[in-house]
Amino acid sequence: MEPPEQDEMTLYEQVLDLYSQGELLRSLEMIQESQSSVKDEDFNIDFLEGDIFLSIGNNSESLKKKVLFLISSMECFLRIDIYQSAYPMVKLAEILGSVSFYKKAMKIASAGLQKISLISEGLEENGFHYEERKKLELLIQESRTIVDSKTRLPCPVSNCEEEVGVIRTRFYDLLESLKESWKESNADIKRSFMRVSTQEFRVYVKIRFGEEGEDALEQVLTHAKKNERWKFWLCRSCPKKFSTSEECSSHLVQEHGAEFKPSSRNDLAQRVSDIWAGKVSVGVWKPVDAEAAVQMIKTDAKVFKYQDGWCKEWPLAEDEERSRVLNGIRSLLVSFCDQKILSERIRDRMMHAVAKRLDDLDVSKQTLTDCRLLETPNSICFLKCDELSQIFDLLSGVKCKRHDGIDLVCSAVDSFCGGTRVREKIDFDLKFSYMLLDKRLLQGNLDGRSNDEGKISFTSDPSVHCAKARPGGDAFLSWLADNSSGGDERFQFPRNIKAHNLDIWKAALRAIQFTCRTLGTKYAKKMQLLGYGAALNDAKELCIRSNLQEGEQKSLLRRRCEESDAGNLFLCAVEDVLRGAKRPTFDLAKRSTTHDDSDKSVMNSIQLLESEVNKKVTQMDSKILVIEKSRIDLLKDLTRLCVFDYRWFIHPPLKEYVLGQMAN
Repeated sequence: MEPPEQDEMTLYEQVLDLYSQGELLRSLEMIQESQSSVKDEDFNIDFLEGDIFLSIGNNSESLKKKVLFLISSMECFLRIDIYQSAYPMVKLAEILGSVSFYKKAMKIASAGLQKISLISEGLEENGFHYEERKKLELLIQESRTIVDSKTRLPCPVSNCEEEVGVIRTRFYDLLESLKESWKESNADIKRSFMRVSTQEFRVYVKIRFGEEGEDALEQVLTHAKKNERWKFWLCRSCPKKFSTSEECSSHLVQEHGAEFKPSSRNDLAQRVSDIWAGKVSVGVWKPVDAEAAVQMIKTDAKVFKYQDGWCKEWPLAEDEERSRVLNGIRSLLVSFCDQKILSERIRDRMMHAVAKRLDDLDVSKQTLTDCRLLETPNSICFLKCDELSQIFDLLSGVKCKRHDGIDLVCSAVDSFCGGTRVREKIDFDLKFSYMLLDKRLLQGNLDGRSNDEGKISFTSDPSVHCAKARPGGDAFLSWLADNSSGGDERFQFPRNIKAHNLDIWKAALRAIQFTCRTLGTKYAKKMQLLGYGAALNDAKELCIRSNLQEGEQKSLLRRRCEESDAGNLFLCAVEDVLRGAKRPTFDLAKRSTTHDDSDKSVMNSIQLLESEVNKKVTQMDSKILVIEKSRIDLLKDLTRLCVFDYRWFIHPPLKEYVLGQMAN
């Protein structure tokens, strides 16, 4: 892929040189170190970073990691608004079976073709631009074939299982040899291996790794002495370190674009409260005899008593159809609550239907408030079958899951983090003269629990460490023989700790930023819908104030459209009203100049369009909450990737040292 042309690309050329040698992690390290200071090369660096991620994704054998790096590549290209984002996007579409991604890739590729036609006009049909044009044309052709089939491809992800890994024969060979020498050692010698002289270990590390290793070990010991814990959170985009996951997560949100917020807090899609959601899962859902219940309210002025949102005194109706629809609604609501995607707008739509139903039965607003019927989701049991069906149709249109690969990204991060968790404690004496290994290793009762906090305990007398422990050995020997790197074979002591999982960390950050970009797009569509709804209301108010007949109302709206301050959304809304459109179009290019009006009345058209807008805004809030849930899950995983445990870092040289001591 040919790089963008610019006059000076010193940093770009350095990174490109590493990239061409296959040093992908080193390339990302150089990008990361220079990104904050070399702003004039941001375009080139984003381009190259996207190309690196695309290369990693294409070559990855793990499907989960492939999806992660393709999403991150796509985000890098989208940041600089270039058509190359179509390449990882169409690969994602193929992996996920996503028609939506195919459509987006076609749109981006078409824009790329237009740009190339302008750049390459008059040039010979060879070279980079010619090849790119052919690739984009083929991408569009193949994508259109799939999209035109109007069927979602079966997703290969669901039937794909990753390989567990290669059997580590060296591990078992070493373990068997250790067992032989272990049998020949007495109990005191076995216990002595659990105490590692800090000074002797320093000497070993200096001989084994030189000054770089000496400095790295000193950094480890200094941190342990100062913080009394092995574990901390390290941002890979800046030098910041944190002592809690909350601090780290907040930093990622505030400094590195891991959150999206609309311009106004009033525009936020909000979840229902936990109290309201709790009433959904435990409440009783049976059709109520609304007329009889209303008579009770009116004649007895009765204040109903609720238990988990349901009142036992409500008279019930024998209605199988209403019961069936209510059970369907309850099932959907419970699912939304469990996934934390039930929006306040859905709740408000439901309660509005209840309020309207009881208003039709002459229940005053004050009485409705006194009876607290609008405080419980079960109040929809008062609704008629057609009203319940409308709610069911609305809820059925909510997609609980997006086929965007984010679940695979989270799974990839989870498998990586699992490989770097440390179960064993490493403590010190008060003078830091000895590193004291976990006595559970010696006793052979090391359970599955990890020492996640990484706290360091101190003892005044290191000689008593494991003094009463009965040496077993299998757990300790297995621990010594297992010198795996926890999922990142390229990172070993004494490398700079910021290089640890840098590629997957950067990719996860880009995945979050891509999710935030998607949120921005959805909020923009929501704002457009709300603006359209406001325009419909303006048109309605104008007609009401004019007190004109139907034909004159249409003429009035046309005249208002001719005024300079009408606004595009008002023009779109009026055009849709006049032609009796079933849904908003937002397309001024198709605006009629002949005024081929519909037979529908203005007010009926406005009412139908308002209903459609309300439905779309409600569904948009649910989509936003689903995406926001993905963002939150990704942020949690990115924060987990920030964790660095110095025990894991020094395990390889520490085990080597102990093995050397055993050999002697």
